[in-house]
Amino acid sequence: MHRGILRLSSNNKFVIAEQSGHYIQKYEPYYVKDAIKWIIG
Repeated sequence: MHRGILRLSSNNKFVIAEQSGHYIQKYEPYYVKDAIKWIIG
């Protein structure tokens, strides 16, 4: 399903945060930081 959603835009990124569960901001905050930087550009 997620990969299908990726096809809707050419400007996207798919990241699997395997250690996070539902709380990526708690267990792998660097993914959140990197995503914010990527969005802001």
